[in-house]
Amino acid sequence: MLWYYYFAVILTFVNLVLFILTFEGKKVNCLLLLLNLLMLVSNLGYLSKAAATGMSEAILSMKICYVGGCFIPPVLLYTICCVGNIKVKNWIKAASYLFSFIVFAFVLTIGYDDLYYKYTYLTSYKGTTVLGFQETPVVALFYIEMYGNLFAEIMILCYSCIKRNFISRKSAFIIIMMEIINLLLFVKAGVQKSQIEIMPLMYVLDGWFLLYLQRHVMMYNLEDSINSSIGEKGTYGYILFDKQKRYMGCNASFENIYPDIVKIKIDSSGESLPDGVLLIDYLKKFESGESSVFSLSRNNRHYFCTVEWVLHKEKKIGFIIEFRDDTDKHNYLKLLSNHKEELEIQVKLKTEHILDIQNKMILGMANMVENRDENTGGHIRRTSGIIKILIDTIITNNLFNVDEEFCEDLIKAAPMHDLGKISIDDRILRKPGKLNADEFAVIKTHAAKSAELVKEILQDVEEDHFVTVATNVARHHHEKWDGTGYPDNLKGDEIPFEARIMAVADVYDALVSKRCYKEAMSFEDASKIMLESMGNHFDPKLKDVFLLSQKRLENYYYYER
Repeated sequence: MLWYYYFAVILTFVNLVLFILTFEGKKVNCLLLLLNLLMLVSNLGYLSKAAATGMSEAILSMKICYVGGCFIPPVLLYTICCVGNIKVKNWIKAASYLFSFIVFAFVLTIGYDDLYYKYTYLTSYKGTTVLGFQETPVVALFYIEMYGNLFAEIMILCYSCIKRNFISRKSAFIIIMMEIINLLLFVKAGVQKSQIEIMPLMYVLDGWFLLYLQRHVMMYNLEDSINSSIGEKGTYGYILFDKQKRYMGCNASFENIYPDIVKIKIDSSGESLPDGVLLIDYLKKFESGESSVFSLSRNNRHYFCTVEWVLHKEKKIGFIIEFRDDTDKHNYLKLLSNHKEELEIQVKLKTEHILDIQNKMILGMANMVENRDENTGGHIRRTSGIIKILIDTIITNNLFNVDEEFCEDLIKAAPMHDLGKISIDDRILRKPGKLNADEFAVIKTHAAKSAELVKEILQDVEEDHFVTVATNVARHHHEKWDGTGYPDNLKGDEIPFEARIMAVADVYDALVSKRCYKEAMSFEDASKIMLESMGNHFDPKLKDVFLLSQKRLENYYYYER
C-alpha cells in the first residue's frame, strides 16, 4: 500500500504546481497557497511514516504530519473569512494561531515524554509501517482546535450567505462541499479504525477544491478588478459584471447613487438591479462593438457612464461600468441652450469652474497615460509631491532667484511631463521588463511628443509663461547636464531650469519606487546615486537643494509606501 502514499504526494505536488501557475499576489490567494504548501508537507510526512524503518523515524514523520493537522484549520478559517469579506481582528487571529502552536508543541513531545501519547509501538500493514499509540487527555486539544474551527467555518458561511450579500453562492458551495467531504472522511476513518491513513486522500481532494476556488474567487475581488482595469479615480462609482452579465459587486460611491443595491445578492442577474435592464442593454451594445459611453439620470443627478472590459492575463472576464457625476456640465449645457440671453453673465460665473475642469482634464489625461503604463504606478502623484518639496526648499532657503509665478507654474506643470506616452504602443509601454534598443528608441520619442501635446492643449487658453514652463518640462526632463540626454542633447545651462528640477524628481522617484522589473532602492543607495550624478546627469547647483530636501523626501515616501 506504499503506492497510495506516493500517489497522494504526487497529486498534492501537482495541485501546488497548478496553483502556482495561476497564482495572483492577492490576500485570498496567498492563504490558498499556504494551504497547498501545508497539505504537501503533511502528505510527505505520511509517506515518510509509511516507509519508516524505525521508531524514531516514524515519530519524526508523525510530527511532520501534524504540521498540516495543527495549522490547516485556522488558515482555512481565515481563507473563508476573506472570501466572505469578513474582517477578523488581529488579536483573534494571533490567539488562534497561538493555540495551534501550543497543540503542536505538545505533539513535539512525542518520543520524549508521555504528555501527548502514553506509549508508541510499530506494526506493519501491507508493506507499510503503522505507528500505534495510546492517546492522553491532552489530545483533546487537537480535536477542540479541529472541530472548533470547523464549527466557526460553518457559522461564517451561514452568516455570509443568509445575513450578507458579499459572498458568491458558488464560492460558498465549493467550501461547503469541501467541509462535508472532509467531515465524512474523517468520521469514516474514526469509525473503521483503518490502518490506511485517510488524511492524504483528504488533502488531495481539498487541493482540487482549492484550485477551483482560486479560479472562481478571482473574479469577485472588486477592488483588484477595478485597479487592474482602469485605476482609482476619486469618488467615481463602479459596478462589476461577469461575462454572463451577473452582478459581481460595486464600490461605496455606486451605493450612494443606488442605495438599494445593498439588497441585491452577489451572482444575481444584472437585470434584477435598479435600472438593470438598461445597464445590461448598454453592456450588450458595448459587447457588439457599439459605443462604450452613455448618459443616465437618477434623483436629479446626471451621470456620464463608461463601459470597459475587466481583463485577467489579457483575457476578458467581465465588464466594469464607471459612473461619473456630470450634473454641473449637463446643467450648464442646458442653461446655454435655454437661456442664450444670459450667456454673458453665466460665462463670467463659470470661468473659474471651467478652468478648474480644464486642470482636472489635463490631470485626468496624465492619469490615463499612467494607467496604461503598468511599470510606473503612482509616478505622476509622487513626482508632483517631490517638485513641491524641492520648490519649497528653494524658496525657504532663497537658493535661486525665482519668482512666485515660476514656482506655481512648475508645480502645476509637473503632472504633464509624460503626456506623450499616450501615443506609445501598448506593446512597448506595458512591457513587463527591460526594453530592447528599438523599444527604448520608441519610448524616447515621448518627450518631444509630450511637449507638442502640452503646447497644443494649453496654447491660447493659458498664460504664455505657463505654456513655456510646461512645454520645457515636458520636452527636456530627460536632458542631462553633460549633454548625453534626449531629445535635443542639450548641455549645461542650455537646459531650461524648470526641466533640470523636473529631472531630479523624475529620477529620484524611479530609484526609490518599486517597478515590475525591479524592487525599490533604499534611500541611502538612491541618495548616493543622485549625489554622484550631480555634474553629469544633474545640474550641480541643485546638489544643495537635494541635500536640504533629503529628509522630507524620505518622510514623504515613508507615508506613500
